Amino acid sequence: MRPPISSRQIALIIVFLVVATLALALSASFVGACPTCPATRAARANVLGSGFWKNLGLVSLPLVVLLGFSALLYRVGASTREGDPSP
Repeated sequence: MRPPISSRQIALIIVFLVVATLALALSASFVGACPTCPATRAARANVLGSGFWKNLGLVSLPLVVLLGFSALLYRVGASTREGDPSP
């Protein structure tokens, strides 16, 4: 049987729902923007321009390095101290 939900948890859920609703309501103007307007086309050309893939690679490089290092540690395993039981 699940324990009852406390009033603090209910308050946090309500705050989250209010913030999520406001975020969706305020972003509706961005979603409804004209995709063929000159300003939108200029912004899209700046973001998806010639340096897009280079910048995307540089942004994702730390994640790739961290994942590679984590996989190496998982594969090799961290050594335990003498006398400690291995997990």
